[in-house]
Amino acid sequence: MDIAGLVLQLGDPDTAVRVAAREALIAAGPVAIPDLVAALLDERSKVIPIVAAGALASYGDAAIGPMTAALAAAPSDKARSRVNWGYARLEPSDPAQIVAALRHPSAAVRASAASWLHARGAAAPFITELLPLLSDPDPTVRSTAKHAIFGAGGDAVATLQDLRCTPGRHRRFALTALAEIGGWQALAPADQSAVRRLIGVKMPRERPAPMHLGDAWYAVPSAGEAGRAAILDEFRVTGAERVTMRLGESAWNNGLRYDPDHRHRSCAVIYVSPSLDGWTLIFGRHPDDLHPVGDQRSAPTARAAALSERFGACHWYALSDGDDTAAWCIAEQGKVLNWYDSEDPDAAIGPKPEDFRADARVVAARLSVDPGALNPDTRVEGHGTLALTECGRRYGPPPGALTI
Repeated sequence: MDIAGLVLQLGDPDTAVRVAAREALIAAGPVAIPDLVAALLDERSKVIPIVAAGALASYGDAAIGPMTAALAAAPSDKARSRVNWGYARLEPSDPAQIVAALRHPSAAVRASAASWLHARGAAAPFITELLPLLSDPDPTVRSTAKHAIFGAGGDAVATLQDLRCTPGRHRRFALTALAEIGGWQALAPADQSAVRRLIGVKMPRERPAPMHLGDAWYAVPSAGEAGRAAILDEFRVTGAERVTMRLGESAWNNGLRYDPDHRHRSCAVIYVSPSLDGWTLIFGRHPDDLHPVGDQRSAPTARAAALSERFGACHWYALSDGDDTAAWCIAEQGKVLNWYDSEDPDAAIGPKPEDFRADARVVAARLSVDPGALNPDTRVEGHGTLALTECGRRYGPPPGALTI
């Protein structure tokens, strides 16, 4: 059998020829591995990597050593990418054979091994082996290990909690992973107390910084602790915790991630800011805003009107993280004075200024405070608060590492 000729046919423009060659190579067995590996390492080869990967996967354990060596020896990014098509599709009899590569001298091999575990959903039993890679000198390895660990989800929580009780430098990484996977509730009481102490130390020295904005927020005139209590009451939240501004922002943004396994993550927590230039900002969606009876679009308007009855005024601003979509609502004394939605401009309520721009941040800067432009000169009074809504109490807070 002409192995070299069959390997060349894996780059034939005729699909039928490629398929026949691949099936013949699978039948030939591991004897074809050297020629397949050489074709993947050759940037000039016309062999299609994903077609070669199908044959290599059929060889099981026999392909692991040669493919690992090829990854480490790849002379360029292009060659490494070609080899990785095959490595990602290896089918070992035991994932532990891939786990051994997490300690390989080559960063490319370490990253590919972590990626393999993540893609196969096989990381949970090997969390202890993956954790050291969170401090790997190579940024790609660190990022890939992070995705593998965090992607393990609830299956990794018990292991991580055990590691938190075991002396060693891995304890810090285990804490980060626990926060990412399970949120505040996954932390042991001792860890929660430690986080609270750290927040207490950092809060007085924290300075405002621009926030990443990709959803909606409310703004009401600040009214001290009584006003904060009124906000928490209006949003029917519990378990309020004092937080730094950085932690509040990261918790809010964690809730905005799309996650089919956590359908209520965007309505699980509310972050109430300190007083910022005389305004208190409220980030997070009231459960009634996401699960209203009737017209969903009217929910933020009704919320703004209700809050304005308690605080004299309430503004609601919204913008998209991916396009120019924007909306806002200005309410005073229980009445909506101004409403604008860039997706339905004909339904606008109230006058527009002469220099009108459909930009929620511009309106916020004029009428209250723009969270995307916070800076050390912003006047801060009081502290931030993070609390669970009804959805948060029922379904749990959104997972995600919290930046203190």
